[in-house]
Amino acid sequence: MCLLVTAVAEDRVWAEAVKVVVTEGRAVMGEDMTLAQTRALALGDARRRAVEQSSGVMIRGVSVVYDARLIGDVITALTRGLIVGEEILEEGLKREGEAPVYICRLKARVQVLDPGRERFMTSLRAEIAGPDGPLSSSRAVFRDGEEMVIRIRGDKSFYPHIFSVDQDGRVAELLPHPLVRWDLVPAGREVLFPTEDLRKAGFRLRVRAPAGLSRAYETIVVIATKEAVPILDRIGREATITDLMGALASRDHYGWVETLIGYEVRR
Repeated sequence: MCLLVTAVAEDRVWAEAVKVVVTEGRAVMGEDMTLAQTRALALGDARRRAVEQSSGVMIRGVSVVYDARLIGDVITALTRGLIVGEEILEEGLKREGEAPVYICRLKARVQVLDPGRERFMTSLRAEIAGPDGPLSSSRAVFRDGEEMVIRIRGDKSFYPHIFSVDQDGRVAELLPHPLVRWDLVPAGREVLFPTEDLRKAGFRLRVRAPAGLSRAYETIVVIATKEAVPILDRIGREATITDLMGALASRDHYGWVETLIGYEVRR
């Protein structure tokens, strides 16, 4: 992946600050956890450790935690570093004493972000709910097939990008969308996606639990940008969280801000 280098000397230093690290993530498989959930937890732990090791800063705070079992720690990399490439060297379930433990060894390329540079927006808020339920910024629970709406507001004018990330790291781009008009959101104005007009026209977001699972843990990622340029290119294959982070790594870090919401889907 080629990282963009600007004409500003300080930005060049940070654009080139890519470190390669090898880390190990671990997760104990609980009685009510599936193998997929345990693997996602171990992979998230390995990614979190990769960012911590590269940036020298312990991550505290923006990870997605639902019921203390599934942590979407890859999203925390957006605050201190970006995983722009990764390779799983070894993974599998092992028994340590009486507890089965999933272990994942990861080789990651991490772009360290400049912690002292201000970003263009200081407050970006997103909430999700069913169309008739109370909005929530955390711990939302949906039934399989239930409809979701997303409300967004920022303290500066911005273009909204919305992604859904499943517990295995697959990414679906919800906005921009070829069937939806994509406009600049004025500072301080709340916008709903989908709008009531879109919902009446049949454009609706419905959550689905993966086949064979009674519950799943997913994440909505909202990114605000200063410019009306899509983040992910259509590359003819399924996008992953690493694709998203790599795309963000090629952008001016000052020009985008993120927020995220974790939720659970139950059958």
